[in-house]
Amino acid sequence: MKLCMSNSWVGTLGTVAVLLSVRSAPAAPVQTPPPVPTPPQVSPQTSDGLGPLRPQVIEETAPLTIKDSRGISVTLRIPVSLHRPANAFRLYGGRPLTLQSFERRRDLYRDAFLELVTQSGLQPRVSMFDTVGKQAQWLGDQAWRQLDRYQKGQNPRLPRVDLSLLARDPRRAARQIADTARLGRPGPISDHVGSVLRAVGQNPPSTAKPVVEALTLRAVAADAAEARLRGAGRALGFEPGYQSRDLALDPAMRAGYQSALTEFGEVQKGLWPAIVSSVYRNQGKLVIEAVKKIALSSLGFWAVFGYLGFQGAESAMNAEYRGQYSICLATLEAALLQAGAATPAEEAYQLALAAECSLNYQLTEALKRPALFPLEPAGGKSPGQWQMVFSQRWNTLRTELTARPPISPAAGALPESNSTTGQ
Repeated sequence: MKLCMSNSWVGTLGTVAVLLSVRSAPAAPVQTPPPVPTPPQVSPQTSDGLGPLRPQVIEETAPLTIKDSRGISVTLRIPVSLHRPANAFRLYGGRPLTLQSFERRRDLYRDAFLELVTQSGLQPRVSMFDTVGKQAQWLGDQAWRQLDRYQKGQNPRLPRVDLSLLARDPRRAARQIADTARLGRPGPISDHVGSVLRAVGQNPPSTAKPVVEALTLRAVAADAAEARLRGAGRALGFEPGYQSRDLALDPAMRAGYQSALTEFGEVQKGLWPAIVSSVYRNQGKLVIEAVKKIALSSLGFWAVFGYLGFQGAESAMNAEYRGQYSICLATLEAALLQAGAATPAEEAYQLALAAECSLNYQLTEALKRPALFPLEPAGGKSPGQWQMVFSQRWNTLRTELTARPPISPAAGALPESNSTTGQ
């Protein structure tokens, strides 16, 4: 009996010794990626009323350098959820319509710039055929900034728009907005309102005035979106006289920016005059069939219907497109964050947060099951787990980015009894 107990104690002590030796053994070195400077957090309360949102694109993506179809080495940021060899060939492999193609990346960056500056993924879809009051509420906070630019432009005495009318009398607010834009537009650099008014002429028929007001509101939104795009271009060093902090930016990003600017130019010089001409031909009415006959670009769809052209065909988007678009969104967001850290450009951070919101939505859709030829998840999570993470993050960002402070009468607001009448 004593012999058996001693043998069992010896075995137990031996097992403990083995476990201690295993636990005390030095761990294998873990390879970590090179440190990436983390951008500073967004201020607790910005001028837009945003809460303390911290972008997570640096932690949730990995840098990857590829050689594209032009032989240029390009660094992209790959979401951790997609970063595995099973997806590499489909997303950036050596075959047509992947991110190895310069033209493919250019088009995806263009779509990303247009989505961010128009806020079409955040705002409800309000078309030109909705009521003018509803369109006034659709304009968004950035349009109020644009109106402020109008009021500080050629006519500094122009009374301020009473934003409290948006809640009480949106139709009257729309009239004030149209009058303010008509009297105070700043100049040719971003003059969609001027394009509408030149096409309308001095004395539009009375039957066309409601349509002209609606067109003016859409032009105000286009002016605000183009101003936002040019602000991003200055932060990234794409505008003349500005230099980027990151000299290794993807050349296709600059080309996508120029392509987005071209679309704004086409809307300004082609779409607005064509719509006004159609209104005059139809006795002052805006006929949807007539608008459909006008060749609409992706931005043209947003100007008329409230959403970008490619967003109207989401059911036709496959997992590869969404995965590639996610990579371009992540790369653009990282560039905007670095630009915002280099210069006091708060708007660059706002666009970066909007990019992260869209990124989470696209990743949710890219990993959705069941799907035809879906992408394979990486990072140790199942598709359902990743979808839960991305959908929660998307909902949080979208809620914060679309939250507005309570509307109150602006200082020096125009009294209701003295509304401007326009010209």
